[in-house]
Amino acid sequence: MTAPNTPPNSPGITPLLDSNGQVKSARYGSSPILLPLANPRRRAVFIGDSLTYGGAPGRASGFFDGRMWYGNATSITTTNLGGGNWVVYGLVEGSAGTAGGTLQTDGAGRLQWKYSTDSYGPYVDVSQGGFFYLSSGTLANSGIFVAVRGATTPPAVTGTGAVTNNGVPLISDYNLLGYVPWVAGALGDTFSDYESYGITGAFTADILKFIPQALATDAEAVFVLCGVNDGPLTGAAVVSTVNNIKQIIDIARAKARRVYVQDIFPNPSASATAQKCLQQVSALVRDYCRTKSNVRFVSAYDKMCAPNASTMATYTDARIGVFNTDGLHLMPYGAWEAARPIVAAVTQDYQIEPIRLSTLDVWDSTAQTGSLNLNPTLRGTAGTVTGGVGITGTCPDSWTLNRSGATQTCTTSFDTASDGGIDWFSMSVAGATSGDYHELSQSVPIPTGISVGDYLSIAFEFMVGSLTAPGISTMQVQANGSSNIQASYPVQLNSGRGLNTFTTESPVLHLRSEPMKLLSGVTSFTLRLRIGAAASGGAGKISIRKLRMDKVPGPIYP
Repeated sequence: MTAPNTPPNSPGITPLLDSNGQVKSARYGSSPILLPLANPRRRAVFIGDSLTYGGAPGRASGFFDGRMWYGNATSITTTNLGGGNWVVYGLVEGSAGTAGGTLQTDGAGRLQWKYSTDSYGPYVDVSQGGFFYLSSGTLANSGIFVAVRGATTPPAVTGTGAVTNNGVPLISDYNLLGYVPWVAGALGDTFSDYESYGITGAFTADILKFIPQALATDAEAVFVLCGVNDGPLTGAAVVSTVNNIKQIIDIARAKARRVYVQDIFPNPSASATAQKCLQQVSALVRDYCRTKSNVRFVSAYDKMCAPNASTMATYTDARIGVFNTDGLHLMPYGAWEAARPIVAAVTQDYQIEPIRLSTLDVWDSTAQTGSLNLNPTLRGTAGTVTGGVGITGTCPDSWTLNRSGATQTCTTSFDTASDGGIDWFSMSVAGATSGDYHELSQSVPIPTGISVGDYLSIAFEFMVGSLTAPGISTMQVQANGSSNIQASYPVQLNSGRGLNTFTTESPVLHLRSEPMKLLSGVTSFTLRLRIGAAASGGAGKISIRKLRMDKVPGPIYP
């Protein structure tokens, strides 16, 4: 295991040293990597596929260094640049503007990029797979972030793909469909950073290619979840998948103090043969993990199957609420069930440290510490309830409670916390039409002592309460700066996959957003919490006791 501030020695990594011989950055093939300055012993790194990334597309260290990205960018091409088979997605840098641009491959595993009417930037070798930043020709802050599946054969001919932008430039952190936010939320500040290196559709051979990039510097803990996309159908294919996972584990063991390996989840969309083979892969990987002193193998398989299912032959053999109707990806409840054994294992190894909560924590410009917004723990009853709009109850001091539509109702209350902490402020919503939600918001002027280039982070603590099917379809925390010059979405749900099925097993989540670099022109932020019941009779309660914005140390990356 390499010590902090020594050159990384992973395959394909070339360290770049400063005048004192210390690592300032590195290259993965021909692509630069920005290495974190924080103590690598505090990094928690997730390795895998679409089941492990935590946002859009995740929190790949060094690329998400406070910059905004157009999270809805889509690559369209006939040469498989953006079809999910080689270049999986492309996110245009938020400073670039909304025009989009063009990706081009030379047919030899290299990519170049031009923003809108700009010229092409240099070709970058992406043949090893992983995460890359491609510069445009002459325009600064106009690059694109791409994820590439390294073991997949790139197009053998020159081809281009159009990339279009939608929405607001933002940092998007935690999508509650993946199990990363449930792990990170349960562990809070136990680790300093939760970095997700997951690429949609990745096979174990792809992950084996890009894991050296993810672990260019040491980590405290590495979480491995992969194999479902391999879908082996023969004994030989099982052995091949197992060998790849063993190598992934070995690389992780060399770079981290502890490695947690999750068994392959049930896959109701797969054939009975594939299901059997995937279970064989998990059994062999479990046996291998038992021979390694710093590796734990954990399983959530039985918690994801229906109580009386003897096989996982069809979607109906899964536990209710675990899987999306595609039979592969998870619903929020399924993501939590998948996360529970990982959280339990980490709890045995580490003293869990929730994000700090204080009712008196206000910003001090001299000490440069404290919450940037007022009443971050949502105390009091003197807030503004705008026009009633279906609301019964009160609103916390300095906050405003409103409704987007015309049908949903919201009842607020303070509920006793079973952990002995301050009471929860709860919002119970019911009866929404599509897209309807109630919003708790507060405008936050940039205070004295904060300037352009400083890093800000949002901390949020919540718990899912009682739910009535089809539950809650909107759950979103956001901070928008001065007419959407920049934004951060620490927590969100995808349309169609809401919160449901949770009972008394619902966890308390302590989430902290990716640090966001304050841009020029931003004079205030609006913090928002949006909660909307699903249409056709949905209802549910979300309880919160922290929504705050902090200044955090920077620069986070070189």
